[in-house]
Order: sequence, then structure tokens, then C-alpha cells
Amino acid sequence: MMMYAISSRTSSCCLDSVIFSLSNLGLARQITAKSPPFMREAAYPQASTTRCDNEHVDEHTPLLPEDDIAHSQIKGLKWSSRTICAVVAVVVFLISMSDQLIEPAQTRIFESIICYEYWEHKDSSKIRIGRNDIFPGAIGGVDETWCKENDIQSRVATLRGWQQLFDGIPSVLLAVPFGWASDRFGRKPFVILGLLSFASKIIWVQLVCWFWERLDIRLTWLSALSGLLGGGSPVLTSLFYVVVSDVVSASHRAALFLRMAAIHKSASLLAPPICAVLMKRNPWIPLFIGTILSSLSILSWVFVPETLESDGSIQSSAASDQSSYNSGQNGHVSNQKDTPGMCNRIVAATSFLHKDWRIATLIAPFAIHMLGNKLSLLLLQYSSKRYELLLDKATLLLTIRAAVTALTMFIIIPFISKMMTKNFSIEAQRKDLYIARASALITSLGWLFVAISPNLIAFSLSLVICTLGAGCMIVLRSYLTSLVPTQNVARLFTLTSVVDILGNMGGQPLLAMLFKKGMALGDGWIGLPFLFVSVAFAITFVLLCAIRQSRSREDSIDGS
Repeated sequence: MMMYAISSRTSSCCLDSVIFSLSNLGLARQITAKSPPFMREAAYPQASTTRCDNEHVDEHTPLLPEDDIAHSQIKGLKWSSRTICAVVAVVVFLISMSDQLIEPAQTRIFESIICYEYWEHKDSSKIRIGRNDIFPGAIGGVDETWCKENDIQSRVATLRGWQQLFDGIPSVLLAVPFGWASDRFGRKPFVILGLLSFASKIIWVQLVCWFWERLDIRLTWLSALSGLLGGGSPVLTSLFYVVVSDVVSASHRAALFLRMAAIHKSASLLAPPICAVLMKRNPWIPLFIGTILSSLSILSWVFVPETLESDGSIQSSAASDQSSYNSGQNGHVSNQKDTPGMCNRIVAATSFLHKDWRIATLIAPFAIHMLGNKLSLLLLQYSSKRYELLLDKATLLLTIRAAVTALTMFIIIPFISKMMTKNFSIEAQRKDLYIARASALITSLGWLFVAISPNLIAFSLSLVICTLGAGCMIVLRSYLTSLVPTQNVARLFTLTSVVDILGNMGGQPLLAMLFKKGMALGDGWIGLPFLFVSVAFAITFVLLCAIRQSRSREDSIDGS
């Protein structure tokens, strides 16, 4: 575990410079000069009319209302928006199920291989089956009870820790370029590349484990190279959100985002018990099933039409946009005739960040988002130690948390969203902002109560409270989408993915350090990491409250 903390901490430090470099990549010119008015006004939707602002959605409403379907044929094909959203939902479920089935089984196989090699050198009497007769992955070679030695578990943790570091590097390096490319060339090819990347990573790891006698288990680290194909899972996740944004109206976007997250949570509820049953027979069974599900996700997407709205003028509009840019906003770029074209492209491609300060400001909280998402294992340790729970009962608390999260995203927030639209006639963008504010406040208070809960009952109630705010970042993502033009949505989402990745890679060692510090201080300080998360979400709440709605293009932070 120490090696894992070191590796994650190293990644957090090094990748700060990487993200700075990413923000200065030579991205494409913004294509707005010849865009239709609705695309140019997309960054400031309050100045234009949203087609579906008066429609309502609740937990019983289909993914897309009937009256939207008639107006939502994509690029002349016979695919309605509702059909595309349904395919996205199916693919998200398949990928989530695949991941949830594979992770525990893969960890068990890693443990089995490392355990076999450990006892083979230290005490061969623990070996039950020789190398010539053993099942792939060293399954059954050593009784599992002998695999809980500290040295073995440390090696497993080190293997997984370095894997997370290596997996994050391609995602950070390629998130923004892939976002630009999907804005320029379309979503479909990059979604397929992302799905192929996910499947190829699974297959490579399985090949190394299958032939473990001839291949070093550390060769599984090379699976990170699959991220070069599609940018990794964070990029793929962002592209799913982009596709949904392409085909639904602003008034329904947040509800669809929430349901996508709820579908993922549903897989988190279903897959672990299924995996546990299958692993009793052989951990390779859930691995193979997960691989099949991953392959099915690729096949499901092959026939999906392109959702990026574009026409034949894209190439010419790019040139026109560059020309208008050079003659320029603020008048200073056109005078720099010796400035390389790359610099112009950099400024043009990232201009949507500095044209509206709300965008850059509200991207930052996504690092906190990952801190909140990665608290499950820490909650397990915390509840077990502070309230003297057995691990099986502590695990039940996490299952309840997942169930409440799914309930929140499937029913509670969509219901509130409907009421705000129907009873108070609140427009989509303002509604998203209000819900994000409330969710951030609830989450902050919930984690504060978790940190100071004196007993198990108070802890359980506090956990439910903070989970009720689980939709905060999903709704915030929808709000951010309304602030940028259509052609910049993928770039926006991949930037949030980069922040997610950095938060993921740096958040766990930070929380572990705070947990260790809290135990050293004693008494109630053991909840220190949750107090930190509470403060972080409180800051997010303040930022959201500082955002003011205005019909002018100069919308910004209050006072700026």
C-alpha cells in the first residue's frame, strides 16, 4: 500500500505540469464563422429560445419525450434521439457490468499468481498443484487462506497502484486532443476507438495472466498503452455525455446525464454479487463474461449514426474563422504577422475558456468530484475501525450508499427538476444551477456529519444525507454544457475528464494521509478526511452561489 501511495503521489505532482501543457496544445480553429445562429448562441442560451424548455420529465418519462422524437432525426438517418439515448444507456450498462465483473476477478487472479510464486520460493509445502498441472492464473495452486500474507497483499497493491498511474498518463495526454478531434471529425469513430481500447486492455491482461508461467505479471502494465488508441476510459465516458448532449434539448440534458450515472450505479449493485457467486467456481468465468460484454458494446455502437451536426462548409468555415480571428477580437492577433500559426490555433481552440470565466472556474470542482467518488474503501476502513464493525456489515453500508445514489439519480432529482419546470417555470440553465447548488450544500453537510458522527446510527443517516447530493457534478456538467457552443462540447468534457483523472490519481494518497493523521490525533479526528471533503464541497457551493445568471454575453463571476 505504501508503494501505491508513493506512485499516486508522484503522479499527482508530475501531472500538474502535464495538464498545463495540455491547455497549450495546438488544437483546431474554432468553427463558428459560418455556423448557424443557434450554434453561435449556444454558449449563451438565455439569449435564444430553447426548443424544449417547457417540456417536463420525471422518473416515468421515456429517455426522450415523444414530441422531441419527431424533430430529432440525426443527419437524415432514421434514428430518433430517443433511440440513440437508449443505445448509449445499453452501452454504458454493458461497459459498467463488464468492469464490475472483471475487477474483483482480476484482483483474485493477480493474488493467486503472486501467492503461488511467493510460496514457491519461501515454502514449497504450501503448493498444492505443480506448475505442469496447474490451471491458468495459478488458480488452485495455493489455498487462498495462505494468500493473505502482508508481503503478498503489498505486492498486489503495488501492481494495481502502478497500473493506475500508467493508465492515467495516456488519458491526461490525449484527453484534450481527442476532444478536439471528436468536435472536428465526429463522435462515432472515437467512441468506437474508446470501446476497442477498453476491450484490448482486458484481453492483454488476460493473456499475461493465462501464460503467467512464461510472462512476468508486471507485463500487465503494458495494457496502459491501449489508452493511446482511444484515450482511456475517462475520454470514453466524456464522449458518451457529448453524444447525449448532441441529440437532446437543454431541458432534458441534466435528467439524461443523471440517468446515465444511475445506470452505472445499477451495474455496481448487480455485478458484485454475481461476480462473487461465479468466483466461487472459477474467477476466469466472470473475466470471460466481462470480455464478452465489452465486445457486445462495440457491436452495439457500430450501427449508431454520427451525432455531430455539421455540413459541407466545415472546412471552409475553419479557414474563414481563422481569417476572422486573425483580423481579430481585441485587435492584437492580426497585428502579429510573425506569430506562428500554431499559436493562433492554440488561442482559438481554447478561447471558449477565457470568453466566459464561469467555464474555467466551474471545471475545477471536478477534482473534488473524484475525491468524493473514491471514498468507498476509506469508508470501509473508517466504519470498521471507529464503530468496531465486521467488514461484511461495513460492506452492507456501501451497498446501501450505492442504492441511495441510484434512487437519487433515477427518481429524486428528475422529480425535483420536473417540479421546478412545471410549477415555477424555471428555464433549463437556471434550474441546473439551482440543483447543483443544493446538491453541493447537501453533500458538504453530509460529509461533515459523517466526520463527526458519534455512533453507527448517526453515521448511517449522515451517509444517506451526503449521498442525496450525489448528482451535483452531473448537473454541473449539464450547466457547463449550456455555456459553450456545440462545436466545443467535446473539448469541454475532455477537460473535465483531465481534472477528474488528476483528482483520482492524487486524491487517494491525500485522503489516506489525512486518515493516518486523524488516527494519530485520536478521538474524533479519525474523520479528518471526510471533514476535508466537506470543506471542498462547501467551497464548490460558494463558487456556484457566486455565479449569476444574466442575458448578456458578459455573464461572469459576481463582481468580475
